[in-house]
Amino acid sequence: MTPEMHAALQARCDQLRAAKQSNRIEKIDITSAAVEDAWEERDREFATVRLCGTLFDYTVDDATGTVLDGSKTAAQRFEERWTFVRAADARAWRLAGIDGSVS
Repeated sequence: MTPEMHAALQARCDQLRAAKQSNRIEKIDITSAAVEDAWEERDREFATVRLCGTLFDYTVDDATGTVLDGSKTAAQRFEERWTFVRAADARAWRLAGIDGSVS
């Protein structure tokens, strides 16, 4: 994960923690995954992967366990594009961005 991606996810976690809430993502079923795009910029390589599937995604109140958003009983479809980056001479890919929707 890139430092920028880590910072964005950490900010979301901090926001939930301050509100005394937790986001739960369960029973992830990826039904398709495909590389949609790959390119180079200067000394870096990028690849975007399209992920589709279903999951249970909901937010709960930490004190009561009450579901505040989403559903723990109805699966939701998702389609996301995850972009990965690496230095041209590196083997390891790092997550650089997530773009998508859940319905």
